Amino acid sequence: MTPYVVSQLPPADIELWKRIRAAVEALPDFDIRNDKDEKVELSCHILARAVSTTFGLGFYDGFYRSPGFDHSWIVTSSGNVIDVYPIGTLGGPLLIDAFISRELNLYCPMSLGKVEEHFGKKFNSEWFKKAVVEVRSKLQETSK
Repeated sequence: MTPYVVSQLPPADIELWKRIRAAVEALPDFDIRNDKDEKVELSCHILARAVSTTFGLGFYDGFYRSPGFDHSWIVTSSGNVIDVYPIGTLGGPLLIDAFISRELNLYCPMSLGKVEEHFGKKFNSEWFKKAVVEVRSKLQETSK
């Protein structure tokens, strides 16, 4: 069965989503450590940045369902959302039609100032930056 949304999405976005999904699904399990050498779970924030740089896309930080859950996601050149680590979902990445996302207020970006205020300490930490580099390195391997 071909879902209706396929008729609403550019073929290039679907192909890109397939490549990203394959690379993310192929990621091995591995530990991420913070500056106190404590194990940290892979987050949407880390994964979105790593996917963004690996595939040359933009990412946003904000909320899923405003006001809602802190979240980060990718946006294609045509404005569709690729949620690389969907909240409360087994499976993903997901490709979401831009119109549906806007109409349902699903992905709500923060301004850069708000991101800095809300996430700055975490996103600017050395362990977080190192985690993004580590995940990007693994993605580059799995996206070949």
